[in-house]
Amino acid sequence: MKVFQTAHTFAPFTNYLEQKYHISERDYSFAELQSIVIDEGFNAVHHLLPILNGDKENGFYTLWNYEPMQRRWAKENGCRETDLKAIQRAQIEAFGPDVFYTLSPIQYSPDEIRALPEKMIKLSWFASPEKNNIDFSAYHARLTNLPTDVGTENGFRSSFFQLSDAPVFHPFSEHTHRPIDVLFFGQYMKDHFDKRNGYIHELIRLQEKHGFNLMLALMTNYEYEHLLPFKLPYALHEKFKVLRFPPKQVAEKAHAPLFGTSMLRTIGQAKIVFNCHVDIAGEHRVNMRIFEALGCGAHMLSDEGIYPEGLIPGTHFTTYKNIGDLEAKILHLLANDKERTTIAKEGTAAIRALYSKEQQWQQFQKIAASFS
Repeated sequence: MKVFQTAHTFAPFTNYLEQKYHISERDYSFAELQSIVIDEGFNAVHHLLPILNGDKENGFYTLWNYEPMQRRWAKENGCRETDLKAIQRAQIEAFGPDVFYTLSPIQYSPDEIRALPEKMIKLSWFASPEKNNIDFSAYHARLTNLPTDVGTENGFRSSFFQLSDAPVFHPFSEHTHRPIDVLFFGQYMKDHFDKRNGYIHELIRLQEKHGFNLMLALMTNYEYEHLLPFKLPYALHEKFKVLRFPPKQVAEKAHAPLFGTSMLRTIGQAKIVFNCHVDIAGEHRVNMRIFEALGCGAHMLSDEGIYPEGLIPGTHFTTYKNIGDLEAKILHLLANDKERTTIAKEGTAAIRALYSKEQQWQQFQKIAASFS
């Protein structure tokens, strides 16, 4: 089964790549850029096995909107296209896949998907229960790991497909020196994040109360109110602006967001990774942080709910039910190294045993074969 897997990138991650690898200054080949993206663990829980194994006969992977990568492929393959989606269409024609699998359905119109070869199976990944008005009817199925979304509705099919452990996590799970007591990494935003934001505020309060080492690597949008008229000099205008979001106490504690292996390395330096699902998740707990935290050997402290099959609270990670319980669990885990590390190791072992890349690929093939 030949699979064309495509995803999208965004400015903070491409800026990270530029700073680390000096992409614009060096003459990387398309294959080298592919390897950089994959080795950095971007979308690691989604990468299908042929992509990771370097099986170029059966797997092709690209970030369709990453200009250096796409333009390089075009140059190497005599493609005169400059539009990034047109380059992707040329890649599809050259590779001739049985399956088109995108992690970016929000960035395609139904007509663009229907324009792909008729015999090709079209699959997309979209986990959010909020559909964002995406028309999935052009796909054979939308894949999701949220059980409440599985089924047929609104004229399209949603099939259950789980995230996985990833080999890129493994080196960081062996770290024994973990100087960060509590780590949170992820989004702090206005919409759909009220519960999580509230817990982050409480983490700051608890850190100030108990003095543990807290790291908040936040992806957030800084919003300012400018107090002076715009006709004044820019420097003066900037000097007298007031931060409106995030709140001052959060901004003062916020570390820059983490990406790629820098993120994974930091997880490997944390005793506890704090997790809190977004407001629209309901009772199911399925986010990427579960796989990243356990995969990198941290002890995950997460909100109560329904977790992926086989992952057991108290055995593989710890859950909290409210602020008071969170405080008690943090203090208990930091005071009991053996218990904390034993559970963390069990969590890592469970993720590798239950959610390996081999098992994920078998599940993917089964879904795709159902449309053959």
